Amino acid sequence: IEQQLEQRELAYAQKIKLLESKVTALKEQLNSERKRRLEVVERTAIVRRDPRELRSGLDDSVAPAIITFFTKTLSASC
Repeated sequence: IEQQLEQRELAYAQKIKLLESKVTALKEQLNSERKRRLEVVERTAIVRRDPRELRSGLDDSVAPAIITFFTKTLSASC
């Protein structure tokens, strides 16, 4: 009986080590997935922000050209 108990304890200890190893692997996988998702979110935020910045920059550079164009057009028609 004592030998059976020792074998059972050994089997439980091995199973605990196996489960702890699986938990560690899953934690590493979760951390890796979190980092990957964070990078995707950051890239998405940059992509969403860039068109707005581009439009703002274009508005600033195009506005004087439009004003000049309409000023010349109005001057020519008068």
